[in-house]
Amino acid sequence: MLDKHYSTLHRAEVIPIPETSDAYSSFQEKPTMSDKKSLQHQTHHAPAGGEDQLNSRLNRRQLLHMGLGLPMVLAATPEISAEVQQDIPKKTIRLRKTVIEYSLPAAHETHELVAVNDQRMMLISQQTNSTLLKIVLDSNTGMAQSTYGCVVGQNEKSGLHGLRNSKAYPGMVWCAVQFDSTLVLIDPVVSDVSAPVKVKQTIPIPSPGRGPHVVIEEGDYLWVTLKDSHHVLRINHRDPSDYRLYKSSRNPIFVAKHSNLGLLYTSQDQSSKILCINPITHATHEIDIPEAMGNTPVGLIAGPDGNVWFVLLGNSQGGTGTFGRIVNNNRQDSDIQWFHLKNSLGKSAALIHLAFEDSDAHGERPRLWLLSSSIVAPSAIDSLIEVRFDPDYKAIDTIATSVFPTQLNKAHRVLPLQHGIYATELATSVLTHLVSNPAEDTTLYDETSDYYATFGLGVKASAVKSYGS
Repeated sequence: MLDKHYSTLHRAEVIPIPETSDAYSSFQEKPTMSDKKSLQHQTHHAPAGGEDQLNSRLNRRQLLHMGLGLPMVLAATPEISAEVQQDIPKKTIRLRKTVIEYSLPAAHETHELVAVNDQRMMLISQQTNSTLLKIVLDSNTGMAQSTYGCVVGQNEKSGLHGLRNSKAYPGMVWCAVQFDSTLVLIDPVVSDVSAPVKVKQTIPIPSPGRGPHVVIEEGDYLWVTLKDSHHVLRINHRDPSDYRLYKSSRNPIFVAKHSNLGLLYTSQDQSSKILCINPITHATHEIDIPEAMGNTPVGLIAGPDGNVWFVLLGNSQGGTGTFGRIVNNNRQDSDIQWFHLKNSLGKSAALIHLAFEDSDAHGERPRLWLLSSSIVAPSAIDSLIEVRFDPDYKAIDTIATSVFPTQLNKAHRVLPLQHGIYATELATSVLTHLVSNPAEDTTLYDETSDYYATFGLGVKASAVKSYGS
C-alpha cells in the first residue's frame, strides 16, 4: 500500500548579525530547563508551511542563551560572511556558516537519511507513520526544495526505519521495515519527486528473528540488526534461504564491517556492549564499554581508515563527549582507541551518531561529524561537532561546534554531503542543513585552545562585522 502527500518545503536560516555590546557573549553556563523548553519548536505537529512555523523560531536573545556566542536571527536570506578579529589568539577568520531548518511533513519520529541521484535527492524515513520522504535538493546549493511522501510497508503502522544505498543494485535503496519484519528493496524513482517508489524485492525476516532496525550490504549479504528479537542477521539477498542468526544482547542498533580485520561489529545500547562477529567461523564475543569512559554505544560505522568507529550516548544525566575506534581484536577494551572532546560544549556531549566526509579535492583527511542529542538527556545540547585529526587518526587536531537553533529536538542522524551537513531532528519533523564554507585563506579555529570558541560558533560577539546586512 502506497499513500502519498506532497508539499513545498519552508525554511528558516540562522545567520550572524552585528551586536553593539558583547555583554551576552560572556554567558558560559548551559541553558536551564526553562530556557530550553522556551526554545522548543512549537508547531511540529502541523503540516509543513504556514507563517506560524517560521514565527515559532527562536529570537536572537534566546539563541544567545543557547551558548552560541553570536547573536543570531532567523531569516530567508542568502549566506553572508563575517570577518572576525579575535583577541586570543590574534588571527583573522573569514567565517561563512549558515544553519537552515527545513520543516518536513509532520510525524512523531523522523529517523534515517540517505542521498540518491548524485546527491540531488534525499530520502528520509519517518517510523511512526512508516513514511518515506523524497526530498529534492538544489544541485548548486544543496537546499531542500520540495518533498513527497509515501508509505513503505503494509500500512502506516509498518515501522519504516533503516535506509541503505545498494551497491549490488545501483540506484536502489534497502529499507528495514521494523514492525512488518521485512527488508524491502525500492526504486526511489528519482526522475519524478511526486511518483511513488517501486518495490523491487521483499525479504521476510526468518524466525525467530524480528524487528529489523539497521541494514547494510556487504557483497551478496545483508547484515541486519534485529532490535525486537535481539539478533544480528546475515542473509543472502540473492538467495534468502541462505541466512544465519547471531544472538546479541539488548539492543542491537548499528552494524558495520571492519575492513582491516574482516569482522562485523554491532553496537548494543541497553547492555552497553559491542558485539563482534567472525563471519567465517561464526564465533562471537562482546566488548564491555568501561564505565570510566561512559555508556550506551549507539552510532557505529566503518571509517575511512579501515577501522570501525562508534560513539557513546550516555544516560539521562548526560554524556561524556566520548567516541572510539576499534583497532585490534584481542577481545578486550584495549582493542579500542578512545577519544574525548575537551571543549566546553563537547565534554558533556551525548553522542548518538557519526559520519565521515569524503576526502576533498586537495586530499585532506576526511572530517568526522559527531551528532550530540537530547534523546535520553533533556539537559544535553543538540549540536553538530566537527572533528579533524592528525595524519594517523591518533589524536584530535581541531574541534568546532554548531548548536541546533531548535533545542530538545532529539537530534538523530547525520549525513555529510557535497553542499553541507544534514541532520534529522527526531521529535520536531525537521531537517537541519549546516553550510560551512570557509574562505581559502581561513585559519582554522580550534575550540580546545580558543576561549571564545566555547560558545559554539567560535567568535566574540563584539568582534563580528557582518556583510550584506
